[in-house]
Amino acid sequence: MKEVIKYIVLDRKNRKMGGYSTKLQIGCPKKMAIQNAEQSNGTVFAVDEDGDMREVYPKDKLK
Repeated sequence: MKEVIKYIVLDRKNRKMGGYSTKLQIGCPKKMAIQNAEQSNGTVFAVDEDGDMREVYPKDKLK
């Protein structure tokens, strides 16, 4: 996977709950995405420059 450019949060029904760019210098996008996922009971995906996505949270789903 190439450089991560954003994190997106999807809820259980695959509705987009938020997106957090790594290019903006506001806080930590990964932490903000995880906090959103915890509140919405969702999943965080890292998106790279090519648009490829991989799941990064919750960890219990990754095992």
